[in-house]
Order: sequence, then C-alpha cells, then structure tokens
Amino acid sequence: MVAPSICTLFLDFRALVNEPNSFLAMLSGEPTIVDAAAAIVTRNPKAMIRLYSTGAFYFALAYPGSNLLSIHQFFSVTHVYQAFHGGEEAAVSSSLPLGKRSVLGGLLPESLLYVLERSGQVAFAAAMVSDSDTPEIIWTHKMRAENLICQHLGDFPQKLSQHRHSLYDYAPMPPVTYPELKDEMWCHRYYLRNLCDEIRFPNWPIVEHVEFLQSLLVMWREELTRRPMDLSEEEACKILEISIDELSRDDAPKKPSFESVEEIPNISKQIEYIDEEKLMRQYRTLAMKYHPDKNPEGREKFLAVQKAYECL
Repeated sequence: MVAPSICTLFLDFRALVNEPNSFLAMLSGEPTIVDAAAAIVTRNPKAMIRLYSTGAFYFALAYPGSNLLSIHQFFSVTHVYQAFHGGEEAAVSSSLPLGKRSVLGGLLPESLLYVLERSGQVAFAAAMVSDSDTPEIIWTHKMRAENLICQHLGDFPQKLSQHRHSLYDYAPMPPVTYPELKDEMWCHRYYLRNLCDEIRFPNWPIVEHVEFLQSLLVMWREELTRRPMDLSEEEACKILEISIDELSRDDAPKKPSFESVEEIPNISKQIEYIDEEKLMRQYRTLAMKYHPDKNPEGREKFLAVQKAYECL
C-alpha cells in the first residue's frame, strides 16, 4: 500500500486529470482513486499503443481490491492494441492466438483473456474475483494473490510513496507459471481435462464445434513436433551473465571441495536451489538494458535473455 501522502495527491479529480502519469494512482490501493485513474488512462487514444511501457497493466493487475469494473474496462479497450513486441499494435497480427496478441498474455491464463474478449468486462470482472474450476475457467483467489506482479514491481511502490514524481522504469515481465495449470491444456475456450470429466461436469455444452476441433488438431500437431529446449543450464547462466552460485538461496547446501571432475554435482541438481527473486532481478536488469524500445540493436539479446530465464 502506498503511503497516504501519494493518495492525497490524487484525491482531487481535477488534479488527477492534469497529472501526466495518472496511472500511477492505481498503486494507491484506494478504490475511488483506482477507479478514477483507470477511467482517465483510456482517454488518450494516440498514446494507447505505448501504455504498456508505463507499467499501467502491471499496476492494474497488482490492485487487490474487488471493484474491478473500471480496470477491466480499461483492459478491454487497450489489451490487444499494444506495441509490446516492438512492432505495431498487436491487433494488426490478427492471425496470432489471443495470448500472443494481448499484452496480458503470459500474465493471466488465456481462458480469462477469452472471457474478456468474448463476454466483456463485466463477465471478466466477475471471473477475476471468483473461485472457479470448470471446463471454461480455472482461477482462484490464491492464483490472483500469487501472480508475482508485486514481486516484479520490486521497490517501486515504496519509491513512489517517497517521491511522487518517480517514473516506472519498464521491464517486460516473464510469463507467469501457475502451478494449478501445470497439467492442464486449454483449447479454444475449454480445459480438456475438466471437459472430459463426465462425473464432475456431465453434458457440459460445447459451442463453436468446428473452431474447437480445428484448435484441437493444431495443438495435437504442435505436441507431435515439440522439441526439447536446445539450451543448457550452463548456457542460460552465461546469457544471463550470472553464475549458479550467485543465484543460490541462502539455505542451499554448501559446496564441498571435490578431488575429481566426476564428483562435481550436476548443474541441474544445483538449479533446485535457485533463489527466484535473485533470478528475477537479474532478468529484469538485462531485460531493461536490451528491450527493443530502449535498445533497437538489442532485440536478439533480449530474446536470448527471455529464453535463458525460461530455461532456468
């Protein structure tokens, strides 16, 4: 929660309108202020495709409240129009899956994006605060609370409370992995495991049959041709410019001395003791350095950093 001093800055609606970085008010945690900020952020269509670089989407997802309608209205008119991949707005590439076109892809399950796109912000707001485990939505309060957004923001909310003109230094967040979805496969609005569970969900209606079967065939082909990642843990550490020892948690076993190379433990075993916060900080440092928005020559390195993070 941001200190009261930052909240008072936005209490006057007119001050909020004139504040060039009004989206920062979403970090106040105050419902009325968050509503006003979300409404105002969408008033400048020309700036929409670059909104992602302000951190506005992260700030909105970090909000823990239940009055989400204004935030989700903001999502609905902006999420597929962001140039977050360094090109034009994502909507231009209409052939891409929704998860690739949306700036929220990788942060939220694709099933929730489908609700936002097909059913609108009211249904999306209801889904976000629900505890659901159905063929169409798997989402819980725990998943919302542990989506790592706050961890990615780091100490910026504290800096903002001390210096109200602080600007967020954008770094793309790596895809969020939800343990609850580890063994799930989502295919054109359905989670296949739940859809096939006739005991829990007998006669669950399937709509858009042709699209569903087409999507299923595409996923089947992808699974048949999927190859293991061609990057080793050693190579990933080299790309991230850090060693396994530097990434290790404080409770990791102390490294003993070894008389021969054969006795040195496999790096994959050491990976088990990685401190995820240290890894996230290193990723964020390099992502900020090489992101194409800031470094037009850094695209190749940026993609390599993303792949290395995913590997570890």
